Amino acid sequence: MTMNRVYGYSQDTFVLRKGVGDTYVFGGRSQDGSRWTRVLSKRAAHMLWFHLARHLFPDDADDVTARLPTALFRGVNLPSITEHMLIEPLEPGGIEIVGYTSAGAYSVRLQPSELQRFWTQLDQAMDS
Repeated sequence: MTMNRVYGYSQDTFVLRKGVGDTYVFGGRSQDGSRWTRVLSKRAAHMLWFHLARHLFPDDADDVTARLPTALFRGVNLPSITEHMLIEPLEPGGIEIVGYTSAGAYSVRLQPSELQRFWTQLDQAMDS
């Protein structure tokens, strides 16, 4: 799959639940200072939360991730909806988040300090 957008190391990342619906907004400020946002399905937001929990809390991941329910696929034919997410560890301690839409893929990198801040926001969004 083609990597359509590479935001590089981003700051001020956030994730918010859109109203009472089943979508989330994921965004931040890219390496060049421009702002970006992506729409995540509930399933993609859950996947991101799950992968980050396993990365940040490897010893407690089974207990932590057991509390998150599963979510169904949605919007597989909608090019603007992110349906699948992965993370890749980077040295020294950061991560690269890769999101997949039907139109392509994008990546975001987070430094360790930004990763901790983003985890708190994502965890709160999952509880709302």
